[in-house]
Amino acid sequence: MAGKKGGGKKAGGKKQKEADAAAATLLKITQLKELKGSYASNCKFFVAEPQAPLVKRIETELKNADGPEDIDKIILGSLSLAPNDIYSMTTTFDRYSALSGLYLWKTKTDLKGLEALASFLCTHPTVASLHLMDCQITPVAARHVQTICKTSVGLRALVVDHNPLGTEGLSAIFAGIQENPASVIQKASFRYCEAGSTAADAVGAALASNATLTELQLDGNFLGDAGIGLLARYLRSNTTLKSLFIAANQISNVFPSAAPPIPTPYLTGRTEPIPPSSRPPLPNAQTPLAQFCAALASENGSLTFLDLRGNHIGNTGAEHVLEMLKSRKALLGGKQAEGMMVYVTERMSEDLFEKIWELNDAMAGSGAKKGKGGKKGKKK
Repeated sequence: MAGKKGGGKKAGGKKQKEADAAAATLLKITQLKELKGSYASNCKFFVAEPQAPLVKRIETELKNADGPEDIDKIILGSLSLAPNDIYSMTTTFDRYSALSGLYLWKTKTDLKGLEALASFLCTHPTVASLHLMDCQITPVAARHVQTICKTSVGLRALVVDHNPLGTEGLSAIFAGIQENPASVIQKASFRYCEAGSTAADAVGAALASNATLTELQLDGNFLGDAGIGLLARYLRSNTTLKSLFIAANQISNVFPSAAPPIPTPYLTGRTEPIPPSSRPPLPNAQTPLAQFCAALASENGSLTFLDLRGNHIGNTGAEHVLEMLKSRKALLGGKQAEGMMVYVTERMSEDLFEKIWELNDAMAGSGAKKGKGGKKGKKK
């Protein structure tokens, strides 16, 4: 009798699961039909054409023989969206909690469109990923991305690569991150955004107070030696950043040319700049790269991966990197810091290049992680 009762319970449990699954499928179908109808109505209301990729995605799920899936991502590429196009989409998805990602690639919109997008994202906490890649976002338009960063409580990944943000635009966005006490951004990418060295001040200030950012990509900008000098000031205060990508940023292990004026010996009360080639070296002066490496050698340093490729730091710069890695390895041995990997360009002596990679390999299994696409090269 006991066996039969047990079998009955199992059979009943299986039927209940099947009933629950059928109910869940029916609910998704209903939601998708409502979404499709709502989008059509909103496009008509805002006098906008329905975006074919979005319509196709909804219809594909409705026809899915294995059961529909939620529309968790909106992916649009190579389009030009008027503000009304944005309004029709954001109004449609305003109460759709399954949406977790918005990806616009090579998709241009004007300031009003970005304003509508910002308004939507600031009130839609389920959207965790936002890509605005190659969308022609200017310094002025970046103010709306700043608003998103300043007010969003759900955004975890932000990718704004290949936009002409410039120094002003990038600084504004990082000011937004810094001003948001509820920010949960973990990954931020601003590759090839035409940002100059002074943008590093805003980036560094945000890093100094941020406790969630673990990966930052700034490849292909113009931070230069002055920029990493500014970053060095703040990195000692950050305990969460794990990966920093600053490849191809015109870093060359020299003193920045825009040095402050120093008094002239022949004209009392006046100052004038002296060309870098004529300027006498200061006692115990360190290049910005040396200062940067010293900051990463600290016990407080959380960074486990650094990409310096495409920066021609030469042998002296390589020595700074090597000494920093030696310090981190010693701290790792004493369990005072995590291991670290640094990718460098091969424009240095073969001996230095190999020594850097020997230390990379020695710490590779200790928590230091390889960067995306990173690979040890062969010195020619």
